[in-house]
Amino acid sequence: MQECDKRIENTLNKVGISEKNSNYILENEKVILNLINEALKNKAIIMDIREALKKYSWIKKYFWKLIKKNESNLTKKVYENLNGGYFIWIKKNAKISFPINSCLLISSDNYEQKVHNLIIAEEGSEAKIITGCSEHDYVNNVKHIGLTEIFLEKNAKLNFTMIHSWKEDAIVRPITRIELKENSEFVNNYVCLEKVKDIKMNPIIYCKGKNSRSISNSIIFAKEKSNIDVGTTIELLGLNSRGEINSRVIGSKDSKTIVRGRLNGKNKSKGHMECHGIILHKNTSIHAIPELDAQNNKAELSHEASLGKINQKEINYLMTRGLNEKEAKSLIIRGFINPEFLKLPINIEKKLIQISQNTLTKKLTK
Repeated sequence: MQECDKRIENTLNKVGISEKNSNYILENEKVILNLINEALKNKAIIMDIREALKKYSWIKKYFWKLIKKNESNLTKKVYENLNGGYFIWIKKNAKISFPINSCLLISSDNYEQKVHNLIIAEEGSEAKIITGCSEHDYVNNVKHIGLTEIFLEKNAKLNFTMIHSWKEDAIVRPITRIELKENSEFVNNYVCLEKVKDIKMNPIIYCKGKNSRSISNSIIFAKEKSNIDVGTTIELLGLNSRGEINSRVIGSKDSKTIVRGRLNGKNKSKGHMECHGIILHKNTSIHAIPELDAQNNKAELSHEASLGKINQKEINYLMTRGLNEKEAKSLIIRGFINPEFLKLPINIEKKLIQISQNTLTKKLTK
């Protein structure tokens, strides 16, 4: 088994992943860990996308299908100078109870990482994937461009979680597209609890198949001077397809957050979105942009949103129970960003709770 040094282990911890549970690690453009746990054999394959394209010619019909090479300057960059990325193939009827873990790291100053990931979940398969993206503590001024195409075949179920832990000088541009076939179910989780210079992302989920379903959840702590623009678009194309978008945002000093959500009902379908945000300071911005587009008279779409400061009545109630004001605020915020609703593995959930508690302790004691 390949071993990772201490600095890699520390960076993995920032995104809730441990070395012993990792399956694939890409550092800059070099694969430093690539293995399949014994329990995954005959059920799934994970490997570098460059090697996968050489080994499996059939995956070329999926590669660049949902994302176009000339879609933007970012996609052109990845097409012209690919630094790697993972290929995950979950085989037909495979049932995998524990997560497949991958991590994309940056270890050089002024480095622009350009990756293209491909995930194929075959018919009747069930799996969880957790991917973490980060940079080492000593690294400065990085940019991450991450393209991801995900395909769920008939009756497949996939829970996909992306955890970001960047520094205040990082620019991050994920571009993600997902296609769902008949009776497939996709859960998309996004977690960002650390300061970042600039993130823009808007995954598009195509619920093409009959009875397909997608749920998109996000937890965002926009720390000081962070500029975050995130969203999800769900195209409800299949008969009786369903979509949900849930966002929880905490805005800290001098941060700007835009939370977008779009439900497009082109067939008989149901969709609902919620966005709830807590603003901790006066000079903080959270902008919720819900969009409902019903193009079929049998489409049922709805949304609700709430943005504002912590409810003073809740603080007062907790103070009557023996907490001081800072303790009361901390407890309310911890409950607000509790990752339990993401349905993550217990070890990852505990790690995210620990990260959020450490973040709040530092924030609320300043």
